[in-house]
Amino acid sequence: MKTIIETMPRRSDDAVPVEREDAIDCLKGILVLFMALYHSINYTPHYNLAFVYMAFLPPSFIFLAGFLLTHIYTRKYDLRDRKLHLRLLKRGAKLLALFTVMNLVVQIVLMTPGRHPVEGALAFFSRWQSVYFAGSGRVAVFEILLPIAYFLLLSPLVFFAMWLRRWLVPVLAVGLCALCWLLEQRHHAGENLLLLSAGLLGMACGVIPLATIRRISQRWGIIIPVYLLYRWLSAAYGESYLVQTSDVLVTLLFLYGLLDRFHTPNQFFEGLALLGKYSLVAYIIQIAWLQVFVHLFGRDHGRVVEVLALFAATTAISYFAALVTDFCRSRYRWSDRLYHAAFA
Repeated sequence: MKTIIETMPRRSDDAVPVEREDAIDCLKGILVLFMALYHSINYTPHYNLAFVYMAFLPPSFIFLAGFLLTHIYTRKYDLRDRKLHLRLLKRGAKLLALFTVMNLVVQIVLMTPGRHPVEGALAFFSRWQSVYFAGSGRVAVFEILLPIAYFLLLSPLVFFAMWLRRWLVPVLAVGLCALCWLLEQRHHAGENLLLLSAGLLGMACGVIPLATIRRISQRWGIIIPVYLLYRWLSAAYGESYLVQTSDVLVTLLFLYGLLDRFHTPNQFFEGLALLGKYSLVAYIIQIAWLQVFVHLFGRDHGRVVEVLALFAATTAISYFAALVTDFCRSRYRWSDRLYHAAFA
């Protein structure tokens, strides 16, 4: 039975402090490394390999965003807190604005250089249905920001449903996954909706106690055969929605289990945690750097050595960006305010 204190609404200023999970930060850091490889391959003639072997990556980030929302906020805030909902709405609106502004800059500076800025902006907005609704690939850059923004804008409704009945969130997640599968069968599923379902599935999983997840992640006798089954299904039937979603769950469990078992306080894991802490900054820097690289040198860099060199450079730039961001935030108040204004 819940105590009176547990059932009382909490205000934002009464929020319970929740420590960062080092293993989850390191997990996000590993995903940033995969992301550097994914994007490096994606900007070469062999871009299909990124989709074939790392299809789990884009939905993994939004899944973790949903997981952390419920894992942290259900312990930290009262789910009816209007300030919490406004905070999520503001963050979603910021990411939506950030996505739009950065795409306009890329369109004007790189895609349509020499033309009037208004023409570049109109060229981008002329494809607004493909960009903002369907989420068609190769139309926009920084595309993962858009479903995350939509997910944050919708998350107050999910929290309200969770406050009414906890079981509503898993039901909504399963229902949206079923809808995505049906739409995929009819070739009507857009990428934004598919990624949005990963975020809702993450929220559903976020209510599971971390101790339970730890125990499941250590059952190698189950996880490894399931992962091998996924690889067979992927080879036999392609990266369908259900196969890809299964890949997200199994891969994240496997990586988390490795980190939870072998994580030690050393420089390597501290670097991973730093990348995970600033994964959004690393993502933006990666895309910006690769856009400039391709604009200057093209995509005809398909040899293994060239791809590995591009991956190493992308990883180094990502880590340097995270390092500089963390240093500036700790040293300069204006930098911390700027970071919060853009991302928090």
